Amino acid sequence: MTRLVVDATLRDQLLNSSATVELWDDSGRLLGMFMPVSEREAALIAEPVSSEEELLRREQEKGYSITEVLANLEKL
Repeated sequence: MTRLVVDATLRDQLLNSSATVELWDDSGRLLGMFMPVSEREAALIAEPVSSEEELLRREQEKGYSITEVLANLEKL
């Protein structure tokens, strides 16, 4: 990941935002988007977390080889 250092004015503008901010240059070209930490943290928290038991169950579950998957798809 590349790190850019912003000046105090831009920092204050970004920190005062509670939602995603679009960053545009003076020619009207969209450069990217900035997501405040609080919004990013909320998105991460909203993701479901699997329990240890569920992770162990998934680890022990039998998988299928690519040959088996392709054979099943051909039957459809």
